[in-house]
Amino acid sequence: MRVCKNHLVAIVGIIAFLAGCGNSETDHPMRHSLFSDMMTLQESSSARVSTSNPTGQNRDAVNLEPGQTMEIVNLEGAGCIRHIYFTIGQRHPHYLTDMVLRMYWDGEEEPSVEVPFGDFFGMRFERVRHFQSLMVTVNQGGGLLFGTQGFNSYFPMPYSDGARVTLTNDGEQLIRPIWFHFDYEKVDAIPKNLGRFHAQWRREKLTEAVGEPKNTPHDPDNVNNTGDENYIILEAEGQGNLAGYFLHIDNVKGGWYGEGETTWYLLMEKAGPLQLTVPVLKKYLAEGHVPVPNIPVHIQAGFTQGTGIIQKKTPCTDIT
Repeated sequence: MRVCKNHLVAIVGIIAFLAGCGNSETDHPMRHSLFSDMMTLQESSSARVSTSNPTGQNRDAVNLEPGQTMEIVNLEGAGCIRHIYFTIGQRHPHYLTDMVLRMYWDGEEEPSVEVPFGDFFGMRFERVRHFQSLMVTVNQGGGLLFGTQGFNSYFPMPYSDGARVTLTNDGEQLIRPIWFHFDYEKVDAIPKNLGRFHAQWRREKLTEAVGEPKNTPHDPDNVNNTGDENYIILEAEGQGNLAGYFLHIDNVKGGWYGEGETTWYLLMEKAGPLQLTVPVLKKYLAEGHVPVPNIPVHIQAGFTQGTGIIQKKTPCTDIT
């Protein structure tokens, strides 16, 4: 799933639901606080799947050969994955896109999650950006023998009849060493109204901007009423909750392209079509006006929104 760098590329990770997991007692006022789970006794038990060495030696990493698919998680019964952690001592430049992460719920044959490893954690263009958010965090590691990054996901991922996670090396080089752990809860059963976690990776190359010259902001003559060349972030049917996405753009035309609208089209069963529009991209990302051209702007990270980088590079400008 390698990506060419010299194209206009948009990558999204779409999460189809965001819901809590596990059984709870009758609702009471003290449950309505951010850390109420810490004091509420649950009818569940915590567990972990991780790289380990049964001999007790400090050699608990795994290696991933070219073309190899490794099953790293295989859980039975009902439960909910609460935290995913990876760190990889890898120096070759393509490991973030060479590895593919897949997740399967309840015995399904086709994965509900199929995303390049780096994109799942918000990394694109084979570049690491450290950031902290409510659901995904990439932490900086030490630089003793080699630099590593701490990749973390906190999305709740419930399942009623088993869960599987695999990691594939689609590249031509050995990826090593890899450490990981998955923290999860085990329960007798989960509520029927919990959705399943889904994430998809999408790419479109060389969308064409309206107007002449291209990517000229604030020009009233640059109008697109047809929707042609718009990038489609998500097409989905059925019931679900959108929990968020990562958007990465490589702008080969140059200039500022963040004036495009973000529009949601919802087909309501009773009310009919509903259109929701955010005027420009930077406002959807909760950002202010763009900075002085060619001046790098780095992490703007919040709990739910932010930008990893807005930077002029040769010959492209990118936003993550």
